[in-house]
Amino acid sequence: MQWFDELKAKYTAGVAHCFLLHGAVDDYVVPGVSLQRFLCLALGRTRDLILCYNIADGITCPAPSMRRNLIRWLGLTPPERDPVAAALRRDTAPTGNQGEILLPRAPVDALPLLERALTLRRRKNDTDDPQRESDTVQVRPERTPEETVNADPWVRCAVVLSFTETLAPTGDMVMLSPVDRTAIVTLQRWAADKTIASNGALIVLLARDLSQIHADVRSASSKIASLHLPLPDAEARLDYVHSLTQLDTKPLRLAPGMTTETLATATAGLSRYQIEDVKLRADTMGTPVTLSLVKERKAEIIRQEYHEVLDILEPQGGFETIGGYAYVKAAFQRIAERLRRGLVSKLPKGVLLLGPAGTGKTELAKALAAEAGVTCVRFNVGRVLGKYVGESESKLDRALAGLVSLSPCLAFIDELDQQTSRGESGGNEVEKRVFARLLEVMGDPQLRGKVVWVAASNRPDLIDAAIKRSGRLDYKIPVLAPDPEERLEILATQLHRHGAGSSLDWATLTTAERQELLTRTEGWTGAELEKLVLKLLDLAEEPDGTTPPLTFQHLCQALAVIRPSTKNVEFMTKLALAEVDDLTLLPAPYRNLYDNRAETVDKEAEEVVRARGPRSL
Repeated sequence: MQWFDELKAKYTAGVAHCFLLHGAVDDYVVPGVSLQRFLCLALGRTRDLILCYNIADGITCPAPSMRRNLIRWLGLTPPERDPVAAALRRDTAPTGNQGEILLPRAPVDALPLLERALTLRRRKNDTDDPQRESDTVQVRPERTPEETVNADPWVRCAVVLSFTETLAPTGDMVMLSPVDRTAIVTLQRWAADKTIASNGALIVLLARDLSQIHADVRSASSKIASLHLPLPDAEARLDYVHSLTQLDTKPLRLAPGMTTETLATATAGLSRYQIEDVKLRADTMGTPVTLSLVKERKAEIIRQEYHEVLDILEPQGGFETIGGYAYVKAAFQRIAERLRRGLVSKLPKGVLLLGPAGTGKTELAKALAAEAGVTCVRFNVGRVLGKYVGESESKLDRALAGLVSLSPCLAFIDELDQQTSRGESGGNEVEKRVFARLLEVMGDPQLRGKVVWVAASNRPDLIDAAIKRSGRLDYKIPVLAPDPEERLEILATQLHRHGAGSSLDWATLTTAERQELLTRTEGWTGAELEKLVLKLLDLAEEPDGTTPPLTFQHLCQALAVIRPSTKNVEFMTKLALAEVDDLTLLPAPYRNLYDNRAETVDKEAEEVVRARGPRSL
């Protein structure tokens, strides 16, 4: 646990005594042990007091003896009982035996009490509570009063505050409530208090989302050290899956063909707690864990966890499911091979797919992920913006952390021109911050090989130059309307995908039939060719639901009723070609015609048509 080693190193060196742990704070640290429980166990042998606090449960102690010592050392006494007030309260009074000392819940009362414990000095004849038989954590060995006072006059205390975002919420300080402002100042004062530091006290703040914590608390000047708790990596997930298979009761059962390694790989991006959830769902259904169950539950968890900013895209297959586009497949094959081999330095940070709508840019991205054996995630930048202060930044940071947890992965942004915007001068400040943060992450050299960005757009002229430059989107590949041979290949691929792959033999077409088909589909995109295949199957279907062997006549019937619908194909083609800065990423017919990309957008549409052919209407 790197984060715990870092915490110990900084605390021992005196760098900080107050730490803010954020990230996977609600996950198991080790199987079945939560983070708060782990901290209590780890600190139990070196601390006189361990106090846990959140605004729902108030102040609690992991061991009864610690609670008794706290009450005795602070001189707390039970409140005087007013029989009239008690009768009025009836069942609304806090639970507890008559005369029991109830520790406060409200921050205005709890934080001062915690501060007293952090600065508590022992008095003569103070000893630890000897009744420790029922303690749930091990406290350090008992010492005599003389040894205690002479060796360590301070009560060594650790405070664990969970749900810190409820104590120090983000927002403008002047807009926060007096209680929130007091809590924020109190946490800052604790972190800078030399008395608390010299006492050897330790303060740990827990929060899922760092961006939900007030900026004054998470700033470096606050002297609160921030440590990120990542989701388990592949090795940690494998260890946890092994531990689930070795449980004494209801051990993890895997379906035939599933291995612990397969499950560990398929659960990338999930916490240990969520992996356990997959197992429990399978137990409830009385079935072993299958790959389909893992994928279904994983997609659901990621949508909920990241507010639908991230969606898992399931590929239909690799490059064999994509007809045509040999030059794109060749470039993608090199990327897939380098991802598989871990050749990080040779990987591009990102790829920009350009061209008319319906040419298969999304399917190509999914096929790349399948070939490389990595997770493909759709990154919906447009869903990041929220209506509350700090919500957009919070959602973006969580989504970006989710991408890292899924690494190596492919992050796909569709319609990049519509989803990203720098914002005009004096415009939306939130959009500007979101855009700047996205630029920062896409250009982060530490993420090379972990997150490969693949963006798609049919209007690259509307994309900010900062996001499409080399160093963020290194490869710019045009995905244009297919040429004649590619159209035949796409039609064959689509027939195979929809279960009619062998029903129409292209080799049996006469030269005239072949030429008529190519002429009538000139300039059609892949989406329009798929629509043609679907209409072909629809028209050929018999009343009983069966499909007879397809013929050229069936194809002509479909061609008679289907019309291409994609607009501005020539214009979008010109824009795509204008962005290309590597001629090896161009289809062969265009390499000589468009050798100067600066002049491409000035050429007439007829020159594009001459290279590709006219579009049939």
